[in-house]
Amino acid sequence: MLPAACTTMGTQADIERLRQHLEANPNDAEALCDLGVLYARTRRFDEARPYLARAYAQDSSDARTMLYHGLALEAAGQEAAALGVYAGYRRTPLLAPDRRRIAARYKVLVGKKAREEIQARMAQEANFQPAPPNTVAVFPLTFQGGDERYAPLGAGLSQMIAIDLSQVAALTVLERERLDVLIQELELTQNDAFDASTAPRMGRLLAAERLIGGSFTVLDGDRLRVDAVSTAINEAPAQDLTRSDALANLFALEKDLVFDLIDRLGLELTQAERERIERVPTNNLQAFLAYSMGLQLEAAQDFRGAQAQFERAQRLDPNLDLAIDKANTVSVVDEMSGNPEDIAADASSPADDLVDGVIENIGNNMNTMVPSQDTNNTPGGETVDVALPRPQPPPPRGN
Repeated sequence: MLPAACTTMGTQADIERLRQHLEANPNDAEALCDLGVLYARTRRFDEARPYLARAYAQDSSDARTMLYHGLALEAAGQEAAALGVYAGYRRTPLLAPDRRRIAARYKVLVGKKAREEIQARMAQEANFQPAPPNTVAVFPLTFQGGDERYAPLGAGLSQMIAIDLSQVAALTVLERERLDVLIQELELTQNDAFDASTAPRMGRLLAAERLIGGSFTVLDGDRLRVDAVSTAINEAPAQDLTRSDALANLFALEKDLVFDLIDRLGLELTQAERERIERVPTNNLQAFLAYSMGLQLEAAQDFRGAQAQFERAQRLDPNLDLAIDKANTVSVVDEMSGNPEDIAADASSPADDLVDGVIENIGNNMNTMVPSQDTNNTPGGETVDVALPRPQPPPPRGN
């Protein structure tokens, strides 16, 4: 249990107690993190950084360490290093208290860096550097007609293609945030974003070697057709990949298309990569449609509307962890959009109501118990790793 002083901003006495503890226990990762957090909350980042770096070196999967280590790096102007730290949020349990805040800060920082990089490339288009090999950008699929209720599926299908391709170690798949920034900078709509004739320029602005996009239709309410296009910025002509199947077989169609893309790139999959690609996020089409609507609203910066759709998807399928993660992330994007100093100093987040019980334990050991104003025994920094059941994978694709 944290002393009341630490619940607000921490006191010098709390800091000194932790420093004394660490002199005797220099490898106590929890205490290292707690001391770094107290320094960060009082905007003493120069003092916070070494403790947070040591804590992170010992446990790079702890969500609270990850968050404050990243904020401390940002405060020192090391945004690229902070991005690398925040990207690790995927290693934390889905319901870890600070995961949503890390994911939201990662989203904000990716968008900021992408805007800076794309604006710089637009200003120097004549001097483009080659894109890194096997770097892929997946654009939203354009709705070309049919049952209008299914128009949002283009966002969901393209996201699934990107997620599945990202399971391949040989590929680097760009974040959706980078594509959203480019679309905004060029004042395009999601439907206008991908065109085979303009793909080379889009690829150069994104620093992507290969672009994937295309269109889809839903005919007679139960038939899905996807016309995907894969093109490299130095390759002609583009490769067309067309698939058609019953709407109920949406994921089998998407997986088959992904495997075809990988085959055409000449990449060999490991068994583990293949199994990860074959995972199906949900058997509930309405849940996936709500998730897709959420992606559209998120791209339009309507985070409240996106959260409502992601939460609706979660209600329709409580095991749709993609929707759970997105709902959590967009719920705190505005909160995590400020400067790192203010975010670190704000101790009002439910995830930060209590620093872990190290200080109290230290006080007990020293027979100097510090009084607490917390009467609810609310858990603070602990995480809950919930194993969510997954639907069965799709049937094996045909030869």
